[in-house]
Amino acid sequence: MGRVPQFRITNSFPANTQSVFSWYQFSIDGWDPLSAKRFEKALQNIPEKIGVRVIQKKRIYSVVWTLEKNTFPKMISHLRKNVRIDSHLIGEMQNGFQCYQRSITNKKRSTHPIVSLFQHRTCVMGILNVTTDSFSDGGLYRDKAKALEHALQMQCEGAHIIDVGAESSRPGARPISADEEKKRLFPIIRILVRKLRIPVSIDTYKASVAEAMIQEGASMINDISAFGLDPAMPLVLARLKTPVLLMHMKGNPRTMQQKPRYENLIAEITRFFKMRIQKAKEAGISEDKIFLDPGFGFGKTHVHNIQIIQRLQELSIFGRPIILGPSRKSTLGAILGGAPVSERQEATLAAIVAAVLSGAHGVRVHDVRSAVRAVKMADAIRYTRFAKELAHD
Repeated sequence: MGRVPQFRITNSFPANTQSVFSWYQFSIDGWDPLSAKRFEKALQNIPEKIGVRVIQKKRIYSVVWTLEKNTFPKMISHLRKNVRIDSHLIGEMQNGFQCYQRSITNKKRSTHPIVSLFQHRTCVMGILNVTTDSFSDGGLYRDKAKALEHALQMQCEGAHIIDVGAESSRPGARPISADEEKKRLFPIIRILVRKLRIPVSIDTYKASVAEAMIQEGASMINDISAFGLDPAMPLVLARLKTPVLLMHMKGNPRTMQQKPRYENLIAEITRFFKMRIQKAKEAGISEDKIFLDPGFGFGKTHVHNIQIIQRLQELSIFGRPIILGPSRKSTLGAILGGAPVSERQEATLAAIVAAVLSGAHGVRVHDVRSAVRAVKMADAIRYTRFAKELAHD
């Protein structure tokens, strides 16, 4: 089977100091050499384009070009007249560019308070595990008093959301029943929603658990299976009008790290999100309540995890906030030469800063204080408005 060319937006450039992005760099990857040259020739007939070139990496060819925003419709019109250019690919280009523009200009607004947290800064989600066997802190916060103390500490350190999980999703973890999960969560969620000023998210893939916790006051559901392990989940979230974080995972926690393989990692994640977003919308979940997580460490090798950070911006074609959770993961330990979980803080900070600069809108972390400070610095580099604020200090 031949490769399917994949359209992506690789960069954007402000036309002025007002941070209005008018120039965009595009790429279509996965061509054979003849098709790549044919597409390059088609683009060369557009007078407004600059810097069209073909790039070869191993046996895969990419066409890269830069275009001014207002010229994009002319380019599409020109390509549609070329009978050798696939109409489906042109449609994907149009849809991807429209979604990307929405994500930059923030044209879409939501009245749900948790959605607004991602619109003006990078959101920091503090992880609170009330499990017995999580890879990093399993068993530490099962006691209600200790869980509340830790959640209040993370709130004080600057967390925007507390993400609570009662079932471990570490590689090889055994599932627990919905009743057991609710038994662990009920006493903790009831006190958190009363004592915290910030929203509480629930890390669960079970619809019955999600419904029970939302009724107790939870504001968001973090579904690591993206509806894959409980088909009732999207209907529950639609009925309760609750935002959801959809994560990409290959397999399930027990099997996901058994030699994961991808022909094209980002292309497969993109196709996955396209299907799951469609499933959410068909169930009645509004698009503004959908968040995406490419699943760092979930059915990925160390190389895959690094590629996710490097190419994170490509997932912005959906126009939805992207959240990443590299905190303390094994990839970081491997890069540091086998560092244990307790010695991965610096690597975690480097990973989340790289993720923010690559397009992340939120990060899930264990160590909130240092992450908040690192994210503030990354935001100052990423967003023009922060530079303006500093200029007036």
